[in-house]
Amino acid sequence: MFLSGNINYFITMTNNGSQRLNRIEALLEQLTVRQEVTERIVQSNSRAIQAMIEQRESDRLKHEERIERLENLTERIGRVQEGVERLLSSIDEERPSMLRKLNTIENKLDRLLERD
Repeated sequence: MFLSGNINYFITMTNNGSQRLNRIEALLEQLTVRQEVTERIVQSNSRAIQAMIEQRESDRLKHEERIERLENLTERIGRVQEGVERLLSSIDEERPSMLRKLNTIENKLDRLLERD
């Protein structure tokens, strides 16, 4: 009787242990699946972040190129403006002599018309 009681206890414990082992294995399988899903999400996020970094670098380079072009255009506009200022200054300096020449021509025309 002692032996049969121990056997029943052992069988019960074995069945309980087997059920517990099955539950542990099922939980382990679920954890493994979740870990795989998490790893895929991490990899996907990593690729997305890398793409964003590359896009940001590309945008930064384009921005720098635009800034350089704007600086070059600003410099060219400044040179054009200086040229226009020199031209206007030159015209202002020559204006009196041009007016004298026009007056001389006008006077000559007046004399010619008076003769006729």
